[in-house]
Amino acid sequence: MTHLTLSEWRADHDLSLGDFAAQLGLGGVNPGRTLQRYERGERPCPLDLAIRIEALTGGAVRVASFDSARRAYLDGLGAASPEEAGA
Repeated sequence: MTHLTLSEWRADHDLSLGDFAAQLGLGGVNPGRTLQRYERGERPCPLDLAIRIEALTGGAVRVASFDSARRAYLDGLGAASPEEAGA
């Protein structure tokens, strides 16, 4: 099985951030933006949410993809660790 990023999987399934955030039960002022922050690695994705995403995508999006997105985001900031990035 090919593993996808969440954005790739959403595009393949024609789901917006808001639509998928609603399926996940995310709340708050702008759940789609919250999901986008996790997707891009701007914020660490809570493990329980990453596990739900892996289950809802049938394993196409793996929990590890969120760690990879977070590392790529931090690398783009030039930070060696989340603490240096202020995360």
